[in-house]
Amino acid sequence: MDLKVDFAFKQMFGQPQNAELLIDLLNALFKRSKREHIVSVTFPNTELTAETFGDKEARLDVFAVTDAEERINIEIQLSNHRDMVKRSLYYWASLFRSQAKSGMKYLELNRTITVNILDFHYFDSTPVYHSTYHLLDEKTQMPMTDVMEIHFIELPKLRKSYLDNLAQAVQDPLERWLLLLDAADNEQIRTELEALAMKDPIMEKAMEAWEQISRDPDNWAAYLARHMAMMDKASWLADARAEGIEVGREEGKLEKSLEIARNFLLMNHDVSEVANATGLSVAQVEEIKRQLH
Repeated sequence: MDLKVDFAFKQMFGQPQNAELLIDLLNALFKRSKREHIVSVTFPNTELTAETFGDKEARLDVFAVTDAEERINIEIQLSNHRDMVKRSLYYWASLFRSQAKSGMKYLELNRTITVNILDFHYFDSTPVYHSTYHLLDEKTQMPMTDVMEIHFIELPKLRKSYLDNLAQAVQDPLERWLLLLDAADNEQIRTELEALAMKDPIMEKAMEAWEQISRDPDNWAAYLARHMAMMDKASWLADARAEGIEVGREEGKLEKSLEIARNFLLMNHDVSEVANATGLSVAQVEEIKRQLH
C-alpha cells in the first residue's frame, strides 16, 4: 500500500492507535523551531464514511490537536493543481476560524499549522525540500505572531539528495519518515528502514502498522477505490491541460491571421486576396473590413 495515497497516509498517521507515530513525525518536522516537544495529540472527527472513498473531491487529511492546543492539518498531494499556496491559506484560515466559540476572545485562538506534502516540484526559487512560512515584517524579518505556520515538503527535491546517500538520509529524523512514503516503490529504501527498525522502536512500530494496514481487506478495497479516483482525476486534468494548450495555440494562430488581414486591408488589397493569403473565410475578411471603416 502506497503511503503517498491520502487514504493510506490517514490510516497510518491519523488514527488514535498510531498517535505515537504522528507525534514523532511532527516533532521531526518542527525540530528547527523553539517550541516544546509535542507529548500527545487527539484526532477530532476521524471517522470516514463509505461515501468518502468514492468522492473524487474528498480530502482525506490528517487533522490533530496537540497537548499545547495547536491545531495541525497535514495534506498530501500527488498532482500539481497549481493552486497549493492559496489552497493552503484557505484551509489554514478555515481551521483557525473553526476554533472560535460564542463569547470566546481572539486572544484565546491557538496556533494553527498546515503541512503540505507534495509529490511534485512547486517552488523553483529554492532547492530545499522543506520550506516553512510565517508572518514576518518585510524589513526586519521580525515575526508578527506565531499563530500562523505553513509548511511545504517537496518530495522530488528530497529524492534528488537521498539517492546519493540513502544510509545517511534514514538517520535524519524527518527524512526517514518521508522516505517511508516512497518505500512501497523502492526496495532499497525498505531494506534500509527494516535495518533501522531493528534498533529504533518507533520505526519498528511504523513498519508493523504499515504491514497491518496493508493486510486488512477492507482497507485494501477502500485504498484501491481511492487510488483509482485519484488516477482518474489526474488523467482528466492532464487531458484538460493538453486540450487547453492546443486551444491556446489555435487561438494564437487565429489572432495572427486577423492581424495580417487587417494590415493587408489597410493597404487596399482585395478581400478575396486577403482571404487566400491568411486562410480566413471571405466573410471573416469582410467583417474585418467593415470594422476598419
